[in-house]
Formats: sequence, structure tokens, C-alpha cells
Amino acid sequence: MDGTRSLGYGPSTNDNVLLQFCGISEKHLAAIAEFSTDPFGAFMLRTLITRVSEADAWAMKPDYVLVLR
Repeated sequence: MDGTRSLGYGPSTNDNVLLQFCGISEKHLAAIAEFSTDPFGAFMLRTLITRVSEADAWAMKPDYVLVLR
């Protein structure tokens, strides 16, 4: 990309399928902010996007946020 940082926010199973269908991966989204604490540090299946806490996501100071739900 052009030096901007994009993140996803609030993934679910359906959102992961949508990301895969659209070809969105770790090349497009630096991370995905999660609500629950269980998956922090894990990767989204097939997209390899890292799941992080909301606080960590906002600390990254993203230029864009893709709201998933």
C-alpha cells in the first residue's frame, strides 16, 4: 500500500469468510481488533491476519478501520 495502516474491527466467522472471498489478507489489514480476550495473538484462518485487543489496535494509530459485523 502507500504507507497507510488499515485494521479490521470485530471479526466473526462470517466476516472471515467474507475476507477470504474478497482476497483480503495480512497484506491489506495489519491486524483485527477482537472483543473477547481468548484469541489475542492468534491468526485468522487462511487470511493470516493477527488478532489483537482493541487497546493494541488503537495504539497502532490506524489510518483506516474496516468495521466487520
